[in-house]
Amino acid sequence: MPFIEECPLSKGISEAPEKVEQFFIKRMKLLIVEDDEKVLGFLEDFFSTPFIQVETASNAEEALIAISFSVNPWHCWIIDMNLGGLSGCAILEKHRQFPFAIIYSGIGDMELAARAKDLGAAEVIDKKPNSIFKLIIKTCKLIPISVLCKGFLGKNIYTFFLLKENLIVNQNDWASRANLSVKQLRNICGLQTGMAPSFVIPFYYGLQYLLISSFGSIKLPDEYELHKQFFRECLDFIDKNLPYYKNLF
Repeated sequence: MPFIEECPLSKGISEAPEKVEQFFIKRMKLLIVEDDEKVLGFLEDFFSTPFIQVETASNAEEALIAISFSVNPWHCWIIDMNLGGLSGCAILEKHRQFPFAIIYSGIGDMELAARAKDLGAAEVIDKKPNSIFKLIIKTCKLIPISVLCKGFLGKNIYTFFLLKENLIVNQNDWASRANLSVKQLRNICGLQTGMAPSFVIPFYYGLQYLLISSFGSIKLPDEYELHKQFFRECLDFIDKNLPYYKNLF
């Protein structure tokens, strides 16, 4: 398992206000599908942070059962493509409406990666040395969108995915990047999340920072260090508006 060499396992809590930390304890729901027992155990331990509740499956059949019996929305799936029996693609084919899946696999095949994308995977990551760090970042950027949209995104997926592909600090910047008017953006946010963009943006980046900070031993990427003040202000905004966000769970 070369991709997990020298990966720290200690967990931390961010510098978020105490009420925010308590509000998000084990709120995020993650499914990991992996047929290698050692890899599955490692990923389960690694992602079991104070804020993430992990469920595992060792094959596609188990995963489909777990998904079908889940009462609350899933926030992210991490799926190996090369499973015994049905492949990871079978999960994506069955649940094309779920746009928060990350394929984490020793793919080595561009056609297979393209197939996963065509089936709706948000990210495709090849297992290789240090790829676990990329997996962490991608997961922490994806989960807050899923929370905001309660595990479902319709035709406005591009608008919301702009948040994870860029650092967007206000609604005017967001609208401009999405080629929308501010009024159109407000309508999209209202229909998808029940919130105005001015509430969506700090929630997205505040939760993202909270999640990435909970992996206590890893070095934060430059974007988090350079814009730490902005992320902390987003956490403070969540703290002041917690009652407004309770309907997301």
